[in-house]
Amino acid sequence: MGSASNAQAQEPSNTSTTQRSTSFHEPARRLLASAIPDGFALTTGVGLGMSGRMGLGIWLPFAARQIFPTGTGFVWAAEVGGRVVRFVRADTLGPDGAQMRFRFRDRVTVVDASGADIDRSAAGRLAAETIAQLPHALMRQAGATWKPVNDHKTTVDLPGPNGPVDVDVTVDDEGHITDLRLQRWNDSAKPPQYVLFGGTVSLRNRAEVIW
Repeated sequence: MGSASNAQAQEPSNTSTTQRSTSFHEPARRLLASAIPDGFALTTGVGLGMSGRMGLGIWLPFAARQIFPTGTGFVWAAEVGGRVVRFVRADTLGPDGAQMRFRFRDRVTVVDASGADIDRSAAGRLAAETIAQLPHALMRQAGATWKPVNDHKTTVDLPGPNGPVDVDVTVDDEGHITDLRLQRWNDSAKPPQYVLFGGTVSLRNRAEVIW
């Protein structure tokens, strides 16, 4: 369990959002109008501070920082535990693929994983977190495509490093996301396969995620 706070936008582009919502169907129009007020410039990325607890046999506190530019990847760096039991973790996704590293006291490697499975899984994570944290990437200028389902449900097709990813999104009457789901690669499944990933989202920066 964790929470994200202190979101900081990276350098804005020159594109204003004043004209952004009128050409979108419902509920995309409501979502964008709520997430990106008129007059705000579109950003090229976002930085997040996170804190919470991570389960590693026992629950340990963690603090993390994540940076991800629009649709291209992310860097997530975390310190887990305290003085005695301390791990350092880094998850990355970029042009050369994804990598997951986990080290005890930043000296002993516990996990150092990369390859096609990690790439596929990271692409799904990027899509889900883009929907939740970087609404600027949902604009057509960023390559997003919207497919209406009804007045509250829509599918967003997002470009990604491994090809487009479809994310099913539910939006309430005020334009807030209440649910998002996608098919994300899980190499721990038997056999490894795409499985349902996502869950409900509340207005208090909490989410219940299934995978």
